[in-house]
Amino acid sequence: TDRGLVRYRPARFVGTRVEDDARRVELDVDGHAVHLRTALLVGADGTASGVRDALGIGTDVRDYGHALFVARLRTAQAPDGTGHE
Repeated sequence: TDRGLVRYRPARFVGTRVEDDARRVELDVDGHAVHLRTALLVGADGTASGVRDALGIGTDVRDYGHALFVARLRTAQAPDGTGHE
């Protein structure tokens, strides 16, 4: 742990429910069920958020007609400081 934080990864969100004054969260971590209790649950698990769906939080989806390509490249020679777009 680092400052009281525990990382569960890879992990899959299974579900959540209210339990007393906290929320109970179930994760699948390498085929093992892990149960957590928390007062704060943040749904930052991507576009098709299982957390958001489980909590009934809707979204508005808009297609802006843009595309993005991301790549990590390594060149044979060091760059000369010139950028091209």
